[in-house]
Parts: sequence; C-alpha cells; structure tokens
Amino acid sequence: VIDMNDAMHRAVALKAERLRRTRASYEAAPVFVRDTLATDRDENYVELRKKPLAARLTFANKLLDDAKALVREEAHEDALEAYTDALAAFCHFERPSGTESTETLTYVDYLEDDERQSEGVEMVKRIMLNASACLMNIDLRKHAKAVEWATTRALRADAACAAAYYRRGRARTMMTEEGTVEQALDDFKRAVDLDPGEKRYVRALAEHSREVMKTTEVQRAVFGKMFSGASAIYADDKATTVAKSTVDEEVERVLLDESLLVKAQEMGFNVDADDFRRELASRVRDEVHDSRRERAKELGLNLDDDDVKRAIEYFERSRRGGDSDASSRTFARFVARALIVLVVARVVYVVHKIATSPIDSLDVRGVMD
Repeated sequence: VIDMNDAMHRAVALKAERLRRTRASYEAAPVFVRDTLATDRDENYVELRKKPLAARLTFANKLLDDAKALVREEAHEDALEAYTDALAAFCHFERPSGTESTETLTYVDYLEDDERQSEGVEMVKRIMLNASACLMNIDLRKHAKAVEWATTRALRADAACAAAYYRRGRARTMMTEEGTVEQALDDFKRAVDLDPGEKRYVRALAEHSREVMKTTEVQRAVFGKMFSGASAIYADDKATTVAKSTVDEEVERVLLDESLLVKAQEMGFNVDADDFRRELASRVRDEVHDSRRERAKELGLNLDDDDVKRAIEYFERSRRGGDSDASSRTFARFVARALIVLVVARVVYVVHKIATSPIDSLDVRGVMD
C-alpha cells in the first residue's frame, strides 16, 4: 500500500533539494557566466546554438577580438561583457521551458555535450582564460573565487594548461578557506612542470614556497606555546595521562580533551580545522616519543633498533590482549635468542618496563595573557 502523504512529502523534499542545488550552482558561478541567463530565450542565440560549430566559432572569435581591443584600452568591464556574449554561444544558464521563474536554473555546459568537438572545447577554454585574466586585472583579491571557477573550467577543457594552473594558483593565494595555501602551491608546481621556461611561473612558485615556509614556521612557533614555557596548556609537570596508554591512545585523549581545546581556542586557534588537529596530533606524538626516547637513553637502549621496536610493539599488543598472530611468534623467537644472551635479555626486560610504565603526560594549565 502506497502512503500518498509520505510520497508527497518525499516529492516536495526532492524538489526543494533540486532547487537548492541548482540555485547554489548559479550563485557559485562568476557574474560573467551568470549573465548568460539573459540569452536563454534570445532568438538570435537560440538559432545560433542550432548552427554548425564553424558559425559559432566565427561568432565567438569576433567577440574575443573586440574584447582584446577593450582590454588594451583598460575597459575591463566591457571586455567581460564580450566574454559573456561569446560564452553564451557554447555555455549558458537557462530556465525551465514554459516558465519565467529563476528558481530552477540549469547550466548548459558544452564541455559535457556528447557531441562536443575539440575546436569548441578549445574556444570555451580560451574564453575562460581570457575572462580570468580580465578579472585579475580588475581586482584579483575581490574576484579570487571567480578566477578559481573560470580557470578550473579551463582545466576541464585542457588538463595540461599551464596558464590555467598559474592563474588559479594566484587566485588561491588570495583566498582564506582552509587548504587553499597548499592548493595554490600545487597549482604553481604543476604550472612549472608543464612550462619550466616561463619565468612568471617559476617566480610565483619560489615566492609562494617561501611564504608557505614562513607561515609554517609561525604556526609551529605558536604551537610551541602549547607545549613549553609558562603559557603551556599541554605541559609535563602534572601527569594526567591514563597509565600504560599507547601513543595513539594519548593522541586520541588529547584531541577529545575539551578543556585543552577551550584553552587552544582562547589562544586564537581554530580547533575545528583539520590543519590544527593534524598539527596537534603530530606534536603530541613527538612529545610522547621524546619522553620514551629520553627514558630509553638513560637505560642505554636504542629505540631505532628493530628488535627493540618489535619488543615494544609486542608488549603493547600483549597488554591490549591482541597478540596471537605471526608477530607474536616472531617475537617469541627473539625472546628465545635473548635468553641465551644475558644483555639482550636485559634489553627485553627494560623495554617491558618502558612500554608498561605511565607515559609522562602534559596537563592543561592556564594561558598567560
């Protein structure tokens, strides 16, 4: 039996989701692309889109020539209008047939046309690249997202376009979203790989690499405040770690420690950011490993020794009750050999003491203003 009320509710929900997605796609597009909506019912464009590719290319090439002249005159806004008109011969937003509503909009993308031809794809790439350059000339910081959008479309048309990678990298250096710094670096690297003789690309990669290094150093210095000095919020003078915890357990404990995260937030960290959590986890691992290394050094052990590593792994797994596989048998053979040599036997004993003794922990304390 079909529940009509449930079916209607589902239909309404699906329609709302479709409206949200199509509207979001429209809002995310640059203005020069959104403006193609004005051509969806234009008779001239409707007829043009039915014509052979050669006619559409001739139409677009004329507009690109006009735009080039406008750019030379620094009339960049007018040039963008020409790029809109040229793009509309291949890609455009359109309303559903028979309605004037703009709630549901579809992006008709030549790059996804089953009958697309290489010359048409190349034209779309040219339009996107030229428009991105125009936007950069107007105000790169203001139009960073638009440049990223356009160059990403250009790369869909030609994944080996060095200029598109370079311009997208430039745009991403202006963006504040998480991960864009690393993405920009990747774009510059790709541009240089594709065209190593282009000095602009090489210079951009070198400059951005230095900026990334500086930023990383600053971030690590700030993170250092969490682990040392009077302002440390994760310090080793008060043991709070659960006894016998492993490195991964300690990392998990810290990442779930609400009081520590509150203190970190007060220091200006975005505690929800993936970068913060990765760096914090890395620092905790370093602290735990350093603590173990110091203790081992006092006992004359080398934690880089393979046998010692296996011993630590064995005792930790035994403590968790999960050591019944080949690793256990391997270590058993190691212990048998150790029984013959008194010194090695002592190593096993000491490693056992290290692995099962509490890890020096770092406590949450007040943050110095």
